[in-house]
Amino acid sequence: MFRSILQNLVTNAIKYTPFAGNAITISAQPLQGMVEICIQDFGVGMSTETRDMLFGRTSYASLLGTNQEKGSGLGLMLVRDFVMQHGGSINVESELNKGTCFRFTIPIAD
Repeated sequence: MFRSILQNLVTNAIKYTPFAGNAITISAQPLQGMVEICIQDFGVGMSTETRDMLFGRTSYASLLGTNQEKGSGLGLMLVRDFVMQHGGSINVESELNKGTCFRFTIPIAD
């Protein structure tokens, strides 16, 4: 599940970053018995309305990628479910034309 989470979020970051755009960054830090991971892109970003409905149960938010790639928004639903199954949380920070950061936590493995 962890691999699926990372793969989906990194693929989305690539999809919404213009060709020859800034590099995607991935960072991790300990946070109260958890690891907080951030996947940051500097691509097209999203509006507040789109961001607010990303993880909704009935509405699937999906924007065309920078090369007009289509998506269903279902990948993010799976990501959210996988993160929650691990006892973590996920949120998104985004601004139009500045990029997006998906931040999630999972327990630190022993």
